[in-house]
Amino acid sequence: MKRSKLSLLLILTSSALLLSTVVRKKRDSKQSEHKGNGNNCSANDTDPPTYRIENADSPIKVTIDQPIPDNQHEWRGKQERFWERQLWIASRLNRITFFSGLVGLGGLFILYFTLKVTQQAVDAAKAQAIAARNATDIAKQTFDENVKTFQMDQRAWVGPVEMVEPQIREGHTLVFEIIVTNSGKTLARKVSTNVMTKSFPVGARFIPEYPVGKGRQPHEGGAIVVFPGMKVSLTTPPIETLTKEAIEALRTNRIVLYIFGKITYEDVFGKSHLTTFCYFLRPEIGRPQLATISACKTYNEAD
Repeated sequence: MKRSKLSLLLILTSSALLLSTVVRKKRDSKQSEHKGNGNNCSANDTDPPTYRIENADSPIKVTIDQPIPDNQHEWRGKQERFWERQLWIASRLNRITFFSGLVGLGGLFILYFTLKVTQQAVDAAKAQAIAARNATDIAKQTFDENVKTFQMDQRAWVGPVEMVEPQIREGHTLVFEIIVTNSGKTLARKVSTNVMTKSFPVGARFIPEYPVGKGRQPHEGGAIVVFPGMKVSLTTPPIETLTKEAIEALRTNRIVLYIFGKITYEDVFGKSHLTTFCYFLRPEIGRPQLATISACKTYNEAD
C-alpha cells in the first residue's frame, strides 16, 4: 500500500512538471515573437532618413534620400541571424524538455505497474508459503498420529489376569498369589512389581499404602523382562496366623481385606508405564473359606 501511494505521488509530480513545461514553452514563444517585432522596429528605425523640403510659395518639392552605409547592413544581418539562432535553440530546448517529461512520465507509469506486479507476486509467494507450512504441519500431525497408533498397537501391556483363591483356615498363614502377563506384541523391560494387603473397617475409604522401613513390608520384585504372553507370579507378604476372631470379622463383614499392587515397566519405544490393581475378599454365606475375590471400584488403572 505504501509503494502504491508513493508511485501515485510520483505520477502526479511528473504530470505537474509536464504541464509547467508546456506553459513555459508557450510563454517563451510569445517572448520570441515580441523580440522579433522589436527587432523589426529597430531595423525600420535604422532605415536612412528621408528629408522633404516643401515651400508653400514654390511649386517645386525636393526629396533627399540619405544612402545606407555598408556596416549598417552587416549589423542588421548579424542581429537577424542571432535572434534566429536564439529562437531555434529555445525551440529545441522546449522540445527536449517536453519529450523528457513524457519519458519521465512513462517511466513512472512503468515503475508503478512494476511495483504493483511485484507486490502481487510477493502476496502470492506469501500465500504459497503459508499453504506449504500448513501442509507441512498437517503432514507432521498425520505422521505423529500414525507413529502413535503403531506404538499403541505394538507396545507391551503388563497387568494382572488371574488371582489364585487362597485357603482361609484358622491357624494358617494367609498369602495371595496374583498372575501377571504381558498381553502386548513386544517385550516389557525394567518390569518392577509391588504388592500388599491391608484390612479396613466396612465403609472406610480405601487408601493404597506401601510402607517402607516399618511393620509388614510389601513384596517387591526386581526389574525383569517380560516377553509377550509370558506369565509372572506375584505373592503378597504373608499375613500372620489367622485367628478365629479375624476370620469371624471377615465372615460377618465387619472388616474388608484388600489385595492391591502396582507394576511399572518400559516398552521397546522407551516410554514408561504404570499399572495398578485392587481386589477384595467378598464374604458369602455357606463358604467358610471366604475365597471369593472381587475387583475394587477404584485403583484399577493402566496407561
